[in-house]
Amino acid sequence: MSTTKFEFLPNEILLQYFRYLNIIDIFYSFDQLNHRFNSLIRTIPFCLNFQNIQNKFQCEEFCQKLSADETIRSHLYSLYLSNANTSYPVHLFLSKFPLLQFDHLCSLTLHKITPNNWKCIRTKLSSIPKLCSFQMIDYSRQLDDLIFVLPISKLQTLIIPDQLVLMPISFLHCTSLMHVSINTCDLYDLFILLNKASKLNYLKIEYVNDRNMELVDSKYIDNSVSNLRTLHINQFLSKAHYLFMLLKRTPNLENLAIFHNKDINCINAYEWQNFITSSLPHLKNFKFQFYVNFFSRNNGVEQRLKDFQSSFWFIEHHWYTEYIISQTSALIYTIPYSFDKFRLQPFIDRHYNELIGHLDTFNNVKDLTLHSQKLTEKSQFYFSNIVCLSFEGTYVTYDVDNQVKSGELKYLQTMINLSNIKHLNLFDVVRSKSKDVFEELFQSTTQLSSLKIKYCDLIYWFDDDDDELCKYLNKIIKKLDISRSLLNNSDQLKQLCEIFSNLEQLKCFSNASAALLLIKHLPKLTHLKVHLYSEDDQISGIKEEIEKLELDTTAEFDNDNSPKILFVWINRN
Repeated sequence: MSTTKFEFLPNEILLQYFRYLNIIDIFYSFDQLNHRFNSLIRTIPFCLNFQNIQNKFQCEEFCQKLSADETIRSHLYSLYLSNANTSYPVHLFLSKFPLLQFDHLCSLTLHKITPNNWKCIRTKLSSIPKLCSFQMIDYSRQLDDLIFVLPISKLQTLIIPDQLVLMPISFLHCTSLMHVSINTCDLYDLFILLNKASKLNYLKIEYVNDRNMELVDSKYIDNSVSNLRTLHINQFLSKAHYLFMLLKRTPNLENLAIFHNKDINCINAYEWQNFITSSLPHLKNFKFQFYVNFFSRNNGVEQRLKDFQSSFWFIEHHWYTEYIISQTSALIYTIPYSFDKFRLQPFIDRHYNELIGHLDTFNNVKDLTLHSQKLTEKSQFYFSNIVCLSFEGTYVTYDVDNQVKSGELKYLQTMINLSNIKHLNLFDVVRSKSKDVFEELFQSTTQLSSLKIKYCDLIYWFDDDDDELCKYLNKIIKKLDISRSLLNNSDQLKQLCEIFSNLEQLKCFSNASAALLLIKHLPKLTHLKVHLYSEDDQISGIKEEIEKLELDTTAEFDNDNSPKILFVWINRN
């Protein structure tokens, strides 16, 4: 069989191949190879993303070419700026390029930016001529001016899931919006948004409340929204009556996902059946969770839950449900469970749907919060794809002799596939007098690399000189979050550096001198976030002290926060 060398492939094939590579890797590999490749790679429309490129030199080299070559700049259509998993944090890029330099930039994503990053970016946003997509991810600090500085009238995509939009939507010119994801919206603004954003196709909202509902003009309630195909509301905090009023405006809706925990009237299968038949004839996918509190089995709620298993639901639409009952509440949800987070409480009774297998019900759940009481119960649940596991409550129990009861890990293994867990959160547990259960847990989570815990609990585990546990944690833990635990003792810091000498990322509360010590004595550290409890004169000189170290470092302060936050990036390549 004949073979074809890579360089003999036609340009059309090469361009298809390049679509799967990062533009930085493309230039690093093919630029200056020959005239053909030099020209070809400069015609590729590209997204620039520095995440997961650990070689700072490659990033710097590409930025130099980007700065010098107008042809390359003209093909940048999407920019992803992030301070996570990168050797090239956002402020380095912003120090070299004003965003207005990219005339053809259509999409901008900001991920885990700092307040100083935002100050540099905010004034430029409204002037980017072709910007039609804006995303801000994992930035929880409230930005009162966000909506004012965005070119809302031109945007087609707006994704700001962590930001509260304080400006009423009724004042926005949003006729171009097609894809929107926001944090909070009241029904008054939501009805107006649907009326103004006539092109809206996809809408996701974390929280919807009924504030100002009495102010809604009837013309907004009566008008239908013809283009909306997908609606996702993570928490609808209002009456069922208002939910039906909202959905009646979306006759062409095809995908609906909703969590409602406000009104028992939402758990009415026959009302939903009549409403879907008359008002949502195109609905294909319906994912829901309905929760009711203060539940008594004598008030007929259990029969309401069973009504969702009639032929309309599982024969006509293939919408299957199951429900959970406790002494004080009930929850019904469609299966497979469609949300990525789940909180597993003790003393609940799961009622399976016998028409469908239940082993794969929770395959979509990636983030599980587990009450410690579940460690002593034989579980009715199984979670196969958990990436983040959080515990709450006292995490081990004792018999009359004050010894740890056996079987906790055994029960845990029957409900969770431990091999996929990468992050373990023990921050909200109550410390016990034994660590045996979690020693076993650490050794069973073969992909574990990230730990969040109180420092006092962490050090308690090592007071008995357990060398094996120290060695194991040192080997596996690359990210450690001990925020809210003040580290200001040199002995504590040295012990931390010895136990976790392979740390790559650390979050903590400390002082300026401790931050320097951590940088010096954690040889693999690449990212440090420290809430600083120090005098201003000590803080003012820390950047200069960091720069004196024989390391390739960049540092930035968040001076608006109290306490002040120091961000440090260290290039170890």
